Amino acid sequence: MFNRFWQDVIPKEAESYPFLMHGLLAITALDLARSHPSRQQFYLDLAIRHQDMAIILFRPTLNGITEKNSSAVFAYSAVAAMIAFAMPQVSGTLPADPIAELLGIFKLMRGIYAVLGAARGWIDRSSLGPLIRFEHDVTIVPAPADVVDALLALEERNRLSTENELVREVYSSVINDLRSAFEHQSTSVSSRAPTFSWPIVVTSAYPVALARREPLALAILAHYGVVINNSRHCWWFGTWGRWIIDAVDEALTEEWQPSIQWPKEKIAETN
Repeated sequence: MFNRFWQDVIPKEAESYPFLMHGLLAITALDLARSHPSRQQFYLDLAIRHQDMAIILFRPTLNGITEKNSSAVFAYSAVAAMIAFAMPQVSGTLPADPIAELLGIFKLMRGIYAVLGAARGWIDRSSLGPLIRFEHDVTIVPAPADVVDALLALEERNRLSTENELVREVYSSVINDLRSAFEHQSTSVSSRAPTFSWPIVVTSAYPVALARREPLALAILAHYGVVINNSRHCWWFGTWGRWIIDAVDEALTEEWQPSIQWPKEKIAETN
């Protein structure tokens, strides 16, 4: 289903919206840079030029989202996130701080979707509607037993280590959203939706806690690294899961290492 949208529906939409067309050309150039090492820098520079132009054209649109342009804005939000994930993969440069870099991607995704919130009804009725209805149109199956056990361990750590009741509820909600992401991936291994949706649906208090590098927030992020790694067949996600888990491993003290043992084991399985 998703291939049809990216090959037919979204390019057709881009014919009327230059910001979306430049975004598609940017991600295409990054793919070419990845697959043509001898011309990598040429295509990387081309991607940057197209993305710069897309951003310039896109910004004014955010102040005037209408039923007519809402689908293009929605499509570009996905493309922009793909580009953000893809750029360091293609350049071959590990972000100096993968956690901070990922927080920046979260901010981009959450900001655009916040603006799009009022337009969801329009998008739902548009040609791109099935993309946002996908998670509601499938029969969810339980996550694998090791995922369930790992998330139960996070819940127990939250219960034991988080004294403030409101903060404990925040973390419980975030872990529950992560459980939903794993369940959707269990339903459809090829689904990219959970990898994109989790950073958007979690409560706004979580990115704040993550920016403060609170240990439990970092441990949860390592588990999200497994979600990313499960989507590594999408080249723009690539090694992001490993980067995040390694960064969390380095950031946490020995006391918190047992809370990320499962993500470390899962990432080791993909060596």
